[in-house]
Amino acid sequence: MATEQELQSLFNKLDTDLDGKISINDLFLSPGLSTIISSETFYQYSPGIASKL
Repeated sequence: MATEQELQSLFNKLDTDLDGKISINDLFLSPGLSTIISSETFYQYSPGIASKL
């Protein structure tokens, strides 16, 4: 699970125009966010996978 600092760092990277907001396009086109969602979903639905790595 991502820490608060990691999420804040991701937010800062996605907020490209520095207005304190992230556009919907940035959210869905961001490779970083897609990776986090994929990994969280993978580990959530694959119990015990971490011990096999």
